[in-house]
Amino acid sequence: MIDSLPGRLGPFWQWWSSEMLSLLPAGWRPAQSGLTISLSHGALRFDKLAEPLTLPLGEAATLEHQQRLAPYQRKRSLLLLPPDWVLKKTLQLPLATAGQLHQVLAMEMNRHTPFSAEQVYFAAQEVEAKPALDKLQLTLWVVNKAQLAPVLAQLADHGIQPRWLGLAGSPGRIPLGQGQSHYRAWLWPILLLAAALGGWAYYLNHRLATLDASLVAPKAQAEQAQQLSQRIEALSQGQDFLVTKRNRQPSPLLLLREVTQTLPDNTWINRLEFQPARISLQGESANASALISLLEASPHFANVRFSSPVSINPRSQQERFSLEAALNNGDRP
Repeated sequence: MIDSLPGRLGPFWQWWSSEMLSLLPAGWRPAQSGLTISLSHGALRFDKLAEPLTLPLGEAATLEHQQRLAPYQRKRSLLLLPPDWVLKKTLQLPLATAGQLHQVLAMEMNRHTPFSAEQVYFAAQEVEAKPALDKLQLTLWVVNKAQLAPVLAQLADHGIQPRWLGLAGSPGRIPLGQGQSHYRAWLWPILLLAAALGGWAYYLNHRLATLDASLVAPKAQAEQAQQLSQRIEALSQGQDFLVTKRNRQPSPLLLLREVTQTLPDNTWINRLEFQPARISLQGESANASALISLLEASPHFANVRFSSPVSINPRSQQERFSLEAALNNGDRP
């Protein structure tokens, strides 16, 4: 059984090493040449093959096609879409949004397109900064996920998962799978490796228990005693941690009274969030920029700043704002 393990682990090792290589910075990865797939006239055309391959949309995968595409299944391929599949718009945003374009466009996607951010793949490219006008001109590319889903499903049946979307004749690239955090990208390889190591450890423990059955009962008793000791120690430490954390929390009533007395009457708070070392405020005001100096003047707050760009509510004509402020060290209950 042990002799057969290398043969079983071979495919897993190839998959796992490929996934880990894909997470390295581009300059550290071995050069890989993926496919360029063009969608045109109701068919998918695969370039960079020894003989170009064209598949009509909706055609089921065949063994011959899967074998021809197998060398490219783990490589970074590009799917080029026709112009009528990509919504392209030129936008102007405040210059302050330059460092967080993706977040700003995600929040305001339904203002600029008929879709929400969850319904599309999108990317933006800065075209020109206009400091004199405090404006940033950019190009936005948007692709409807629902329209693209059958195409991606057909490619997946052939073992191909494109990494980018592109527009024929345009340098713009839209990453597929956006919105997944780096945490999730690292999580699956780590969990699978942990599962493999855990299975191997279980097998060894089972073999040792079979060879020396006389030690099973004493070992179980020792493990139970150790677990009980660890639980007692963990409960004691947890109790101390909760007491310490409670004593260090700021007083919500004190902070609420301070915010109420500090802000002017032309300001409304829609959301107020208390955290261990800071507070977050969202609302509307006739003069949002004046709120920073008012809160900075309070002895309870410091480092007051906007957490997102100020916008105008078209209904109330008030300025919508999101603020964050650090709590002073002496602000304790």
